[in-house]
Amino acid sequence: MRKRLQRLLVACAATMLSCAQPMVAHAFSLEGAINWGSCAKPAIVGLCGPIIPIGYVVSEWLPTTYTGTVKAPGEFNLPGVGSIAAGIFGQVLGHVSQVSENGTDNTFVVHVWGLTNQILALSSGTLSCFGCQLNAIQGLVYNANSGGNEPIKTPTCGDTSVAETAGIHALDAAFRVIPMMPIPEYFSELDMLNWRTGCRDLSITKMLRSNAFTCGAENATRGVDGLSKKIQGIVGKDACIGSWGPLYPRQMRDIGPTTTIASAVEAYRGMSEAATVFHTMSAPLNLQGKMQEAYPHVSGCFKVGTSIKKVTKMTKGSHSGNYGWVYWVHTTCCVPFTRYESCIARMAK
Repeated sequence: MRKRLQRLLVACAATMLSCAQPMVAHAFSLEGAINWGSCAKPAIVGLCGPIIPIGYVVSEWLPTTYTGTVKAPGEFNLPGVGSIAAGIFGQVLGHVSQVSENGTDNTFVVHVWGLTNQILALSSGTLSCFGCQLNAIQGLVYNANSGGNEPIKTPTCGDTSVAETAGIHALDAAFRVIPMMPIPEYFSELDMLNWRTGCRDLSITKMLRSNAFTCGAENATRGVDGLSKKIQGIVGKDACIGSWGPLYPRQMRDIGPTTTIASAVEAYRGMSEAATVFHTMSAPLNLQGKMQEAYPHVSGCFKVGTSIKKVTKMTKGSHSGNYGWVYWVHTTCCVPFTRYESCIARMAK
């Protein structure tokens, strides 16, 4: 009888979860560009509690990161950001230079932003009421003040830790006064020399080259699986970003079969810098994550590194060359019965 009742509770809760509606926006906004309908996949998978059930086990995907790729430093595809950031860049760097002489080649500037529970709540509508929070993802603590320690300090690579640390601190302080702003985690303008040259990864790229490592679009002739376990432990399982091409060197240039794929590669490289070098992005970054185009169009979700043909079919090109991407991570959590009751009451109003 008890198990039957538990199954009934789970079924009822699952029905309520399926009725929850995300926010829909017609003009671009970060909140409206998060595609909950395609990506979240929420499901009630059981009951939780030490002895007596106290809530539902929810399984779902959560958006953790927004990454914009643009063609020139100081340019942003988030409304209201440009003027604030440009002023800070001027204070930290002294000037803002063009990526290339003509600004039309295959180079990208990357801005990585951490999303917040407030942004998730606004963008998902009633869905967030029934689902998980960002802190349900193991180890996920957003703190823009903890990053910016550049481990390589050589005359060749340059020491950009001062600019990166000062810039992220200044940006974080400036943007906190703006409601619903995401958290700055990595801006390639503040890591300029390394982002332009990829010299941070020089030793890694030499090691991969000496081990006959190749990773091309839709074809890894001797990818990660062809490396020794020791080298795999150094470069990570995402040294090939699936079918999209190589992760290293993490720098601003990628040709790609299309500008859309090149932008997605650069977005992942920027997130890798934030996650593994500056430690400002603590959401788990790997090939098990999902991405979606958020700017200038909103696409459905696809696995990182999935077939180029699939990504091309799901996304649309950008006339300006600027793109935005949302990164999603899978999680499970326990949602108390009391919270479901309050959500139902909220929907009934």
